[in-house]
Amino acid sequence: MHTRTRIGLSLAGAVACFVMLFSPAGQAGERTVNLRYAGTGVATSVDPNGDGVPVDVTDTVTQGTFGQSRLVITTEWMIHPRACPAGYDLPFKLVNLGLVVTMPDHSQLFGFSQEGWICANSTTGAYVGESYGIYNGGAGRFVGATGEWMTKFDGYNIDLPVSFRSIRGTVEGKVATP
Repeated sequence: MHTRTRIGLSLAGAVACFVMLFSPAGQAGERTVNLRYAGTGVATSVDPNGDGVPVDVTDTVTQGTFGQSRLVITTEWMIHPRACPAGYDLPFKLVNLGLVVTMPDHSQLFGFSQEGWICANSTTGAYVGESYGIYNGGAGRFVGATGEWMTKFDGYNIDLPVSFRSIRGTVEGKVATP
C-alpha cells in the first residue's frame, strides 16, 4: 500500500470518527430520555401571568441522554391539601411549569406542565416531589419536538423563610423529533 493511500485512509477514518463524535444524537425519531440533575432555586415576587402566584426559578446542571446539559425551570406552586409521605407536613400543587434544556451545541428542548406536587417539612425545609409534563418544541435539532416526561426530585429550603433551595432529581420520558 502506498504512503498516500494509507494517509488518505487514515484521514478518512479520522473524519468519520469526528463526524460521528460531534453529530447531534438522534436527528430524527423517538428517543428515551434519562437525566439526572442538581442545582439551586429561588422564589421570586414576579407574577408573569397575573394569577396571584409568584414564579420560582431553578437552575441545574444535567447529565444523561444528551450528555451534560443545563436545565432551567420556572414553576408556580400553591398550598393544596393532599396526603404527604411521612415526615412532610406542607403539601403544594403545581400551577404552571416551563422548562428549557440547553445542550452543548446550543440546541434547546422546551417542556411544560400543570401536573405535580411537592411535600415539604415546615421545620427542616426538606422537600420531595414529582411532576409530569410534555415536551413541545425547541430550537436547533429540537424544532418541532414532542414527547412526555416525568421527574422525581428532592431538596432543602436552605434559607427559611427566604426560599433559596437545593434540588436534585431524575427525569424519564420520551422525545420525538421530526
